Amino acid sequence: MNLFMRIFALVFVALALSLHAEDPAGPGKEPDKEPPAMPDSLVNLEKTFYFAPVEGLRDLEIKLSGGAFAEIKAKMPGFSAKFFWKAPDKVRVQVQGIPEKSNVDSVTLEERLAKELVNAIVKRPVTEQADNFESVDEEKTDAGTRVRLVHKDKKQSVVETGYVIGADNALCGMWAVLQNTKTGELEKYEGKVETIDMRGKRLLKRALLTSGDKKYMSVEYEYTEVDGFVLPTRFIQAAAVGAQERTFELVLSEHKVNQSLDDSIFQPAASDGKDDAPKEDGEEKPK
Repeated sequence: MNLFMRIFALVFVALALSLHAEDPAGPGKEPDKEPPAMPDSLVNLEKTFYFAPVEGLRDLEIKLSGGAFAEIKAKMPGFSAKFFWKAPDKVRVQVQGIPEKSNVDSVTLEERLAKELVNAIVKRPVTEQADNFESVDEEKTDAGTRVRLVHKDKKQSVVETGYVIGADNALCGMWAVLQNTKTGELEKYEGKVETIDMRGKRLLKRALLTSGDKKYMSVEYEYTEVDGFVLPTRFIQAAAVGAQERTFELVLSEHKVNQSLDDSIFQPAASDGKDDAPKEDGEEKPK
């Protein structure tokens, strides 16, 4: 299973919450082409992990808070954010309470958050995210099956991820190749994960990326059970930024499952998220 897609999803959520309205110039991905086929070794590894949609989850609503969300709310008291998902592929993050005069593009923010949060919360990383990869290759070695995935998105720093899969679908090792955004140099990091057992399946508990004695990032996960489904309640990410370590927390609460969400929820209005406060006399209203 491409566990790194869940680990790095939290990084991209943090970036989306930086509240920069501009979108980097240039295409992030190459023109669409047929996604690479995933080897059985990865598919079988994925099957050993718990995914709520496989257990019957059809739709999901979650309140988002904590960390950067709390910082935004401190500046914008009316701010709130919710995550919505409906099988098989409908997803939306709904933000509200952003002042009309703010330079925040709420639609862009919603789209970015939705893309990364669905990776972190719901999606099966191999079978549902194959189009994130440019190529996949597999090699049998004495240490196990080595699977290398080259990433397609050129905007992100993750260039390559890889796994060593042993007997009985054991995850024996992981690595990631990242591009230094300042120097352009490629840096390789080793990955380790801790899992917990849940109904005969595994759930991510902690993930760590290091290079020798240098820690790059760690992510911890907490869960709860809602109407028979095991769902995340908290992500805590700590990443090295120069000589400092920065922490990003995401709290997920008020989980609602299998409500038969209406499809209209997933059709955001162009002005959604902005406060429609009355304009003062003489102030031009946006067109």
